[in-house]
Amino acid sequence: MAVLVALVVATLVGCGLGWTTHLIRVGLLDARDLVEKTAFGRPRSAMQWPELRLETVVVLPDEDMVLTEAVWPAHPSNASLLLLRVTDAAGKRRLVKWSASHASITTSTATDSWVELRRRRTVDRVRAEVVSEAPR
Repeated sequence: MAVLVALVVATLVGCGLGWTTHLIRVGLLDARDLVEKTAFGRPRSAMQWPELRLETVVVLPDEDMVLTEAVWPAHPSNASLLLLRVTDAAGKRRLVKWSASHASITTSTATDSWVELRRRRTVDRVRAEVVSEAPR
């Protein structure tokens, strides 16, 4: 009986430590992305906004292109149309899901034209190439 109790306690402690580690990791990712965004004085591009929300996502059939309408939640008058190249089907489904749930999204620049879109408070990511951007 004592062995069973010790096993249950060890399992609970392990799960608690694992969950705490996950929360710290997600918090550090959010903080890193916010610090990266505050380096810009006034954002000139949707990719420089501290946070964005995808209002509309249209996956173009038979292509790797996704047309999105992004809005800065803190300044709803700031909107932008983005044409993104997303090469994996899971990434396209994730963008559609984020749009439907009005998820808060942050971006980080991987290279010149490639960005990483990440749903805030999670580690869910989509890697995309920004083909074009048109402020609305």
